[in-house]
Amino acid sequence: MFIQGTTLALSFIRDLHNLTVVYKPNAFVYHVCQTSHHINFKRIRWHYESLYDNTNDTDTHCKRLFNNSDCFDFYYGQSTSILVVKEPDMYVGKYTCHVNINSTYELTSSGYIDVKLPLNDMNEYDESMGMYNEKELGKLAIQYNVPFILDENDVTSFGKRIQIGGSFYTKCQSVQSSYPIHFLWIHLKNTSDIEHSERLKTIRFIQNDGQRIKIQETKYSSSLSIHPVELADDGDYVCIASNSLGRSFSSTRSLIVSERMIYPRIRDNLLNHSQFDLQHDGIKELICIADGYPEADVVWIRASDSYLLARNYTRAILKFDNEMHGVNKYICEAKNKHGLTKIFITVIIPDNQTKPILNYGDIQSRSIVLSWRVSNGRYDRFNHFIIYYRRLQNFDEDNKEENDLINLQDYKQVLVDPRTTQYSFTFRMMDLIPYTKYEFRLKGFIGATPSAYSNPVIVKTLETVPEKIENLHGYVWNKTSIVVHWTPPNSTNGPNFYYVLYYTINTSIPFEQWSHIIVRTYPFYTLSLSIPPNHLLFIRIATVNAKGSTLSDFHIINRTIINHQLISTIDKFQCSSDDKNQLFSIQWSIDYESRLYINKYILYYFDITENNDDLIHKLLIPISSISINKQQSYDLYKYEFNSSLFDLNYNPHHILRLHLAFIDHNDNQMTMTQPAIYCTLTRKYATDKDFIRLSWTKPTRLPLSVYGYTIKYRPINSNQSWFVKQTNDTQIILHELRPITKYEIILQAYLNSSYTDSSGPSTRIEATTDETGNFLFK
Repeated sequence: MFIQGTTLALSFIRDLHNLTVVYKPNAFVYHVCQTSHHINFKRIRWHYESLYDNTNDTDTHCKRLFNNSDCFDFYYGQSTSILVVKEPDMYVGKYTCHVNINSTYELTSSGYIDVKLPLNDMNEYDESMGMYNEKELGKLAIQYNVPFILDENDVTSFGKRIQIGGSFYTKCQSVQSSYPIHFLWIHLKNTSDIEHSERLKTIRFIQNDGQRIKIQETKYSSSLSIHPVELADDGDYVCIASNSLGRSFSSTRSLIVSERMIYPRIRDNLLNHSQFDLQHDGIKELICIADGYPEADVVWIRASDSYLLARNYTRAILKFDNEMHGVNKYICEAKNKHGLTKIFITVIIPDNQTKPILNYGDIQSRSIVLSWRVSNGRYDRFNHFIIYYRRLQNFDEDNKEENDLINLQDYKQVLVDPRTTQYSFTFRMMDLIPYTKYEFRLKGFIGATPSAYSNPVIVKTLETVPEKIENLHGYVWNKTSIVVHWTPPNSTNGPNFYYVLYYTINTSIPFEQWSHIIVRTYPFYTLSLSIPPNHLLFIRIATVNAKGSTLSDFHIINRTIINHQLISTIDKFQCSSDDKNQLFSIQWSIDYESRLYINKYILYYFDITENNDDLIHKLLIPISSISINKQQSYDLYKYEFNSSLFDLNYNPHHILRLHLAFIDHNDNQMTMTQPAIYCTLTRKYATDKDFIRLSWTKPTRLPLSVYGYTIKYRPINSNQSWFVKQTNDTQIILHELRPITKYEIILQAYLNSSYTDSSGPSTRIEATTDETGNFLFK
């Protein structure tokens, strides 16, 4: 068509066609309408006609007028308009692009869109078919001979934040097709027209320039790389794969472009948590130097009262004109618009040191004497002390660190009142387990204020003879087999631990002549033995280690004590751990008939990281705590419990070897599951969860409106990555924090809706968990 008053013929460069599209979760359909010559994009309009609703009465605003952003969206470029269909499976039908040339002439392009879903393959009774994955949909695309982009091959490219000058790379891969596939990359961007207070949505077709922008294609894939990235590259990228029968559209690949960003870093001439003695080290000043971009604002702060002592860009000097009594902490903070870092320096005057020094002596198998002192000798200042102790597995060198914070859930506690020890500052720890490694720490309290933790003391209790076993029991399994089982002791009390099973039917002979068998590891044994008529079987168990042995009481097995019930073995035994919530679960199956005779279950567990095969623990599982999922021919049992029920020596990570057995109503234990199964268990920092409630007032006297706020927070001194939350409100609750922990929190206002502008005002506070922080912008 010729444009009136000119010799130019107007046509479509990109128009609409009849297409088949395979439904793709989390992806939209993009209809492109582009003319050969420049025309105002406002002259391009769209029309939709439903394939199934001839009256077009259903959801008229969404379908016909396109004024519902939840259903449709529009992007514009030079002589270009793109219609984005956000629910393509709902709006199947005819789409028409109208180009209004003047009041008389109009150029149109139409195409039917058919969205395919594998409805015929759905089984409404099969829950596993509730959602389609991309592999299933890809098979459907191959069936219809149309492209289908597999986004799961490029998941890591979504939502990249890249600095100016960096590199951006993304790729799309389609299933195979008998028809040639052509790829097109488009760039969608939201821009703001400040002069007219309008938001513009623009479209750009990506072209390969062979330098900064490179597109490489194979028969079924296309990749896009941009280097160096510029600010104009910010936005969403979409890959379109087309052949003569249909099209496929990738999910959006978002690129967030940020300015050059270097977080402040304090040089290592000062190390975090360093200590200086003003009297003996000859220190007169401390220099804190920080690198970063933009230049960091460096300050020295006295930690006790948050008083600002020195401030400068890049470097700040802390001078000690007047020496302060006691132990003082100073904080060097380096901050720029991208972040904040800090170090803590302790300045010590030795005659006022308040940290307890812990020692030990007189180690026994079940006790140890702890003694402590305070370097300044001011014992009368402390009204009480608390001893923290725990069993250790493999000693880690990190335990030697004198940390200001320990994980209290891993420690037991004993309170010591100095008045009860006549201020001797010694205490005998009792009821310890023999042949076990312990860690002890101590903290003193002056009123309600605690001192720092003492140095850790690591000791191992002495060996002793083993404990006498309890709950010895036995029964006749069949004519030639006797089952014996017992409760294992809580500790081996020494190395080279094992059991000796003594048995006889003739009690007139000396005990030394009884038959005996050595049993290792598990408290369960099957004797190949027949009990003659009118006879009894007498049994005893001896626990043995390198220090000696201990005999159990007698137990008598009558020939009439026979397990008459046919009980099958446990099947499908599995385990899993939820380390985040400190939960552990086991699962197994058993047939319907056997479940009637079971009284309880026993879980035998052993931590293989202990390197001690002799130490076996057991956990009783009551029937009332088990959940049951009934299957057609068997019951599926599940027991979930807090992992603290395991009696384990402390270690950050455990590898548990597990066996399961059950006990019937006659207290007869059946055979354990074979082979063993294994599960890992990781200790959480703390099981307690705490929170900080924050509120603030909206900043005033700003040239632009505030769209929202970003809150960054992390424990002080942790060097962890920041946790980040966003809100449009002026209050927030930070959940799942460490208990009794001080956090540094940065609040910043953002002046645009995409939260990418870092020029808004900010403030920083420190707060301890379970406190309420209320602060104002300044």
